[in-house]
Amino acid sequence: MSTEGGGITVRRALELPGLRGGLPEVVAGEDRLERAVRWVHAGEVPHIASLLKG
Repeated sequence: MSTEGGGITVRRALELPGLRGGLPEVVAGEDRLERAVRWVHAGEVPHIASLLKG
């Protein structure tokens, strides 16, 4: 399920054990799960949502 250029799709990323452990849920854009992941950002701060805007 990889995409051209060596990337992976959103669907495949959501299947990775590290992401599955967070129990992700697709609530919109299900028709775009085959798109390539262009970038990711990780944070190791508990309750990081309170620090994010947008």
